[in-house]
Amino acid sequence: MKVLVTGGAGFIGSHLVDALVARGDDVVIVDHHRREKMRFPNRKATTYVMGIDDVRLEEIFFAERPDAVCHLAAQISVTHSLAQPIDDAEKNIIDSVRLLDIAQKSGVKKFVFASSGGAIYGDHALRPTPLVEDVWPSTPYGVGKHIFERYLHQYWAQYGLRYTSLRFANVYGPRQQAGKGGEDGSAIAIFLHKIFSGEPITIFGDGSATRDYVFVSDAVDALCRAIDSDFVGVVNVGTAQETSVKNLYDLLVSMHGNEHPLTFAPFRHGETLRSVLSFDSAREHLDWEPMTAIDDGLRKTYEWYAYVLLAQNLSSTTPAALRRLGS
Repeated sequence: MKVLVTGGAGFIGSHLVDALVARGDDVVIVDHHRREKMRFPNRKATTYVMGIDDVRLEEIFFAERPDAVCHLAAQISVTHSLAQPIDDAEKNIIDSVRLLDIAQKSGVKKFVFASSGGAIYGDHALRPTPLVEDVWPSTPYGVGKHIFERYLHQYWAQYGLRYTSLRFANVYGPRQQAGKGGEDGSAIAIFLHKIFSGEPITIFGDGSATRDYVFVSDAVDALCRAIDSDFVGVVNVGTAQETSVKNLYDLLVSMHGNEHPLTFAPFRHGETLRSVLSFDSAREHLDWEPMTAIDDGLRKTYEWYAYVLLAQNLSSTTPAALRRLGS
């Protein structure tokens, strides 16, 4: 099978590409490489350095003729969507619909989309939140994810393009980065970045806000199952387990072995207080369930950050070594 992965050199995308290459698929990466952080392109994949807004994208599709598309590229910042909703809509709706249209015209058979359960459901009254459609996202980012799911359904109804949308909880793991150009919505990446840099950590609110954290290898397993599946529709991909922000801080600081400065700030507008997803729909339609406990996933993520820090001080450490640790 030939699979085209947008954002395939980034955090989740690079792990997915590695898994697809390892199982023998022919993989095409479309990734703009513009964000100021490490990228992880797989040398066994064909890589096009471009964004999904590039006018050459249609040429790539008709030249490569992928069987499936996994769409991970996105504007990922909730805070940016609140400050710049038009830019968010252009990137996460308009550019994505253009990609979908090209995929349909070029003969793609399956379109897999990385959506967001946390952003779409917000502070839902049902916890763990099951797959429900009566939702009102509280941020432009969540609105964009929900709207594109509607486009996916419309293209299936009109053209027969099969799709699966995965409403992920908070995905974390090796290769996720914070800091300049990083992923500002990830508490784990932010906390680890500040723990290793020595910067104080700020918790917004009293630390009781919760999230559902899915380890990246489990997320990739769900994506691979969606690519292979004939299922058409939406599923939740979570763990049904809540972890508070303060507990997350305590776990990571305990791994580091040192006290770390902590401050509290007012809760930010648009933030969700509690978010946790049921994975019943993913189990039913994709035979998927989470396999990695939060303690194990955090340990692997912490070790990757520690290795990156070491690598920055050892000129003999190669990018390939970083990739191996991030596997």
